[in-house]
Amino acid sequence: NITQIASGREAYTSYYAITSAGALYSWGYNGDGQLGDGGTTNATIATLRTGGTLAGKTITKVFGGPNYAMAIDSAGNLHAWGTNTTYGQLGNGTLSNQFTPVQSVTGGVSDVYIGQYDYNITYIKKTDNSLWACGAGNYWANGVTPVDTNTGTFTQISFGGTGITKAIHGGN
Repeated sequence: NITQIASGREAYTSYYAITSAGALYSWGYNGDGQLGDGGTTNATIATLRTGGTLAGKTITKVFGGPNYAMAIDSAGNLHAWGTNTTYGQLGNGTLSNQFTPVQSVTGGVSDVYIGQYDYNITYIKKTDNSLWACGAGNYWANGVTPVDTNTGTFTQISFGGTGITKAIHGGN
């Protein structure tokens, strides 16, 4: 009954799966708290994750990053967990690690784009087709001025046109 599988970075891989009932499971490497279980112990068995802001939620999408992960629930809320101290890629307004899921955006999130290398940045697409970013500011990637400013808060990326249909996030 698995409807989606995602994985994190290649060298220290974490895995995530969503069931048809909207339950989230994770397993694998957890040295950065990216399994969302509140700790940093690796897991060799897929384990149900219901802690933090995931409690009572139906998960519709999951996304693995190099040292963090995110999930969207059925109400369009974005939940995030893992390492966050340098760049703020979790988008919850802090530069603090969150080893238990926290809600970083309330409603309106339809997709997430996470890079898989050193300069952690997260892009989200909202249901109004707007693009938002948080995390590493290298080369103005997160839309924050001045250039190279890291941010733990999602900022809208402005560009010509009426909205995006899809974004692609390459390696950094």
